[in-house]
Amino acid sequence: MILPVIFGIEKKAQEKQTLFKLLGSFLMASGGFLAINYFGFGAGLIYLSIVLMTIASLIILLIPLGVLNKTTFLITSIISVLIENLI
Repeated sequence: MILPVIFGIEKKAQEKQTLFKLLGSFLMASGGFLAINYFGFGAGLIYLSIVLMTIASLIILLIPLGVLNKTTFLITSIISVLIENLI
């Protein structure tokens, strides 16, 4: 399969899969720990799942359309997290 280059690290991630899997697992665990520590156990897990589903949905829907690049992904992710926290 031809790997589409969107964020610039896709080829490096494909070459060093073990390193990136460990890094991703560490970042997920630390994000989950911070959310649980800040919001409490139940609300932290729900918050983490909402944020992950929002970001994953944006990636799945907008990358095939060619709408999503580095800056739009960063901006929409930040706006989504701010809306979730401020409302």
